Amino acid sequence: RWPYTVMFPCSARARFLLPRVTPTNGSCTGRGCCETTITPDNNLGSLLSFSINGEVPNKRWEDYPCSYAMLVEKSWYNFSTLDMGNRTLLKRFPRGVQIALDFAAGNTSCPAKGQPPPPDYACISGNSSCANSTHTPGYICKCWDHYAGNPYVTHGCQDIDECKLPNVYRCSNDRICKNRLGGYDCPCKFGMKGDGKAGTCSDIFTPAAKAAVGTIGGILLMSVLSFLVILHNEKKKTK
Repeated sequence: RWPYTVMFPCSARARFLLPRVTPTNGSCTGRGCCETTITPDNNLGSLLSFSINGEVPNKRWEDYPCSYAMLVEKSWYNFSTLDMGNRTLLKRFPRGVQIALDFAAGNTSCPAKGQPPPPDYACISGNSSCANSTHTPGYICKCWDHYAGNPYVTHGCQDIDECKLPNVYRCSNDRICKNRLGGYDCPCKFGMKGDGKAGTCSDIFTPAAKAAVGTIGGILLMSVLSFLVILHNEKKKTK
């Protein structure tokens, strides 16, 4: 347990107090709303709690108490003035908002290369790796690239079929996507060259070369047909 309390002050003024700053979309600052930032350097330990208090005695606080407080990732939530009344936010998220906290396993660093892991090693899934925590003692486990799942359970990291996720793993239209363990291949279609992942597939032959090949092919075909006609006529003469 931590012997001290980390405090992040945030003050929201009531409607009848000055200054009369009205919150706007994207900014929860002013009458009835406030926000504060918790940076990665602020280690909260294992316990986090909110304390929402009004001035005492305060009749208005008793009649209109604070609706809610939440801790969310900054990029996940964009403040809207509609969320301030009629329990709008609570209706949008009846099961609560999602929260992302930094955590680490154990109190030691990752095993050194070539060293066996300790008995309580948390990264027990295959296709996973260990990374030292940057903010707290301990380490975190991650699935390898092109694998997904839970690295903290046996067989938790499974291969991703990149061909089913074209919006994440690029493969141009002029290609044939082939999944494999730990990655995927994206060769260009027959008659094309380049890198399918980079979207640079192009025809092996230029339009001029195609035209030349087509012309030569046409001449050869006409020659064969002419030879067959002559051969047929010669056979008739010998009868």
